[in-house]
Amino acid sequence: MKKDGKKGTYSVMVAVPAVWIIPLNDKKEICVVDLYRYTTNMQSIEIPAGGSDGQKPLVAAKRELLEETGMTAKKWKQIGKFQIGNGLMDHMGYAFLATDLTMTKNDRQAEEGIDKIKFLPIQEILRLMKAGKFTESESITAIMCALIKLN
Repeated sequence: MKKDGKKGTYSVMVAVPAVWIIPLNDKKEICVVDLYRYTTNMQSIEIPAGGSDGQKPLVAAKRELLEETGMTAKKWKQIGKFQIGNGLMDHMGYAFLATDLTMTKNDRQAEEGIDKIKFLPIQEILRLMKAGKFTESESITAIMCALIKLN
């Protein structure tokens, strides 16, 4: 049913929530991952992220951070909630700030297709966005949520 009460045909994809994580170190640098995206035939710089697999968003965020970077964080804060592709699906995204980071050897980067991880200063990430080299929209959205919260 449309907003005006008239019947119409509309297809909607249903998706479990997803999470995006801003791993922020003591130098105020954000950890990003670099990987090849088959769907766009491009290398992509992104923040760690993934599907919730039916888990609560914070539980999924902790799992994804470990899988993609090998890191754990002692401090977590949800900093945003956003709609993903809301003209096509009911997909919700949750952004988390992860601080007080510890590196472990328990990553699954090879399975995740991640070529490398690195920490970048926020100004460098903004420069890459401006230059059109940091293009993954949900990562950009989560970073903007972090910048608003961090002031």
